Amino acid sequence: MPIAVWIESEDTSYGTAKVTGNSLDVGATSGGLLVDTALTATGTGTVLATCNWWGNADGPSGAAGAPGGTGSQVTVGVGFSPWLTTSSLSSPSCTGQLPLGLSFGPAPSGVLFGNTGVSVLATTTPASIGTVVYSTSSSACTVNSSTGAVTVTNAGSCVIDANDTGNAAYAAASQAQVSFNIGRSTYSVSPSVQRHRAFSTAILAGA
Repeated sequence: MPIAVWIESEDTSYGTAKVTGNSLDVGATSGGLLVDTALTATGTGTVLATCNWWGNADGPSGAAGAPGGTGSQVTVGVGFSPWLTTSSLSSPSCTGQLPLGLSFGPAPSGVLFGNTGVSVLATTTPASIGTVVYSTSSSACTVNSSTGAVTVTNAGSCVIDANDTGNAAYAAASQAQVSFNIGRSTYSVSPSVQRHRAFSTAILAGA
């Protein structure tokens, strides 16, 4: 397997090594920066490997790589974040995190006070990154922070926010928001009930 940088157990005198501003792109099935397990087990094998290009904008792969990273592999003991998101070493963009999109689906419609089973859903782009958390300060509704299930508490406007802090590979998303109106529930009296009321009133009046 091709290896860009390999630090063996004999190299115990290096302390904390620094490998930065390099292209360590040797393929996702190859070793970008590997540290001997004999060093990482004793805590002496620490490599500061920030601002390197690993072959893909989502960062290095391997058991100790970035979540979802598909670049060259790294092992435990390699501090790789932030990393370069382009292969340009002359004017690097050392952010280490990709942008994360967050948006709501269609807002609920026709909601009335007293309705149940109302919910909202926000999703990330790419999908399933981090954890979406819902919140609201509206007096007309409450929302389950994990599921997006809405409880209607009053008539009026229900405004719900969604946030996602991302992960090691993706930065926190900009807050998403959805709003919908909750109408007043209607009450109607059937003709038979009205006749019954009129009849009862007449009896009481005659008594």
